[in-house]
Amino acid sequence: MSIPKKNVDIFICSSFHDMHHEREALVKRVFPELRENSTEYNIQPVDIDLNWGLANDPSDHERILEIIGSELNRSSLMISILGEMFGSIPKDEYDSLVALEIYRAISDSSTELMVFERGSDLTSQFSKQDKDNIYYEDDNYLKTEQVKLKRRLTYLGNKLIPYETIDEFTEVSYEKIYNYLDVNYFSKHGTVFISYSRFNIEDAEKFANYLQLSGYSTWFDKQGIALGDKWVKQITDGITESDVVLFLISKSSIESDWCLNEILMAKDKKKPVLAVFLENVELPDDIKIAIIRDQHLYLHDFETTESQVDAILKGLKNQLQE
Repeated sequence: MSIPKKNVDIFICSSFHDMHHEREALVKRVFPELRENSTEYNIQPVDIDLNWGLANDPSDHERILEIIGSELNRSSLMISILGEMFGSIPKDEYDSLVALEIYRAISDSSTELMVFERGSDLTSQFSKQDKDNIYYEDDNYLKTEQVKLKRRLTYLGNKLIPYETIDEFTEVSYEKIYNYLDVNYFSKHGTVFISYSRFNIEDAEKFANYLQLSGYSTWFDKQGIALGDKWVKQITDGITESDVVLFLISKSSIESDWCLNEILMAKDKKKPVLAVFLENVELPDDIKIAIIRDQHLYLHDFETTESQVDAILKGLKNQLQE
C-alpha cells in the first residue's frame, strides 16, 4: 500500500511591502529544499503566503480576516518575520494584520510560533536599493507599536531569531523549520489507533507506552466514551486521523460490538490493521472476513515483553509499507 504524503501547513506572516526578499527566499529556496529533504518521511511542507493574493485588495478587511483565520486553523506552524513596519491596520481594528495573525497563533495551542527579526542594517540597505518598491512608515506611532509588538512577544516567551542578511535568513530559517519538522514529524512513525476490550486495558496501556517511546503517536479510549453521537464522532475522528489500527484480540474483544464497529470503520476508511492475538481464540466470521488480508500476530509465540514489542513494531512497519 502506498502511503500518501502528509501535508504540514506552515503559515508565513509578515508585512507585505518590505518583506519581498525574505518571502522569496522562503518560497524559492527554503521550502523547495525542505520538501526535497522530507520525501523519505512522506512529509510535504506547504508554505501558505496569503500576502501575495490579499495585498492587492486591502479594502475588504472582513474577508481577509476570515481567510486568514481559516488558513491558520489548518496550520501547525506560523513563521513571522518582523522588520520596522507595523503593517496595514484593518478598519475598526487597533492592531495590524501582522499583529492580529501573531496573537491568533499565540492563542491557539495547536499552532507553534517562530519569529524572525530583521536587523536594522539590512533594512537600511533595502531602503536604498529598493526605494521604488518599498515604503517605510515614518509615523512615530506605528514605529512605537512595532516596538511594543516585539516586546510583547519577548515577554510572552517567544524568542526573536535575528538575522542581518538574506543569506543568513535563508540559512537560519531552513535550520529552524527543519528542526521543527524533525521533532514533530520526522521522528514520528505514524499514529496508531488501538482497538481493545476494556478487560484488556492493561495490555493496551502497556503497548501504547512502548509505541510512544518508539516514535509512534497513539489513540485509544482510556476513560470511556458515552454511547451515541459523541462516541461515533470521537471514534470516527480517531480512526480517520490514524495511519494504522492495532487490534488487540481476546475473548472479550471479539465479543465486543464496539471493537467490531471500530474494525469495520477502519476497513471502510481503508486503514491497515495489525491483528495481535493476546489469547488463542477463534475469530467470528464477521471479524475474520474484515481482517483476512491483514497481518496476524500471536503473542504466545514470543517469550518476553521485549520480543512481543519488537514483533508489534515490525508488524506495524510492514502494514504501513505494504
